[in-house]
Amino acid sequence: DVGTAGTVARFLTAALAVVCAISYVCWRDSRHGIEIVLQFLFYATPVFYSVSLVKTLFHPLAYAVYISNPLVGILMLYRSALLKGFSVAGAGMFETAAFVATPVLATALAVVCAMWMYRRHKRTINDRLSY
Repeated sequence: DVGTAGTVARFLTAALAVVCAISYVCWRDSRHGIEIVLQFLFYATPVFYSVSLVKTLFHPLAYAVYISNPLVGILMLYRSALLKGFSVAGAGMFETAAFVATPVLATALAVVCAMWMYRRHKRTINDRLSY
């Protein structure tokens, strides 16, 4: 369902935005780490290549780590909802569950982390911002 994938994607984006923003305000050098992680996620997300291609090229353990990327699951949910006849090619029960559960669990963890960071730093954020 597009609604499910969209909701998960929106919550994940909002939560990660809050975490990155608070991290940048509190620790200015975190900018470099955030840039590295975002660039890694950009290339590790299968937008222009198939997940089945990754499955055939990588070791099974590396593939298991790869499908634990929540963005892979979100894109697979979008593809299965939008593309007629698309299904997770050759996916077993574990992979199908991972494609659905990983983004949901990552989003829940990101939301909890964002709420915790905001509650912990909300009194000092304005003091750390330079006008």
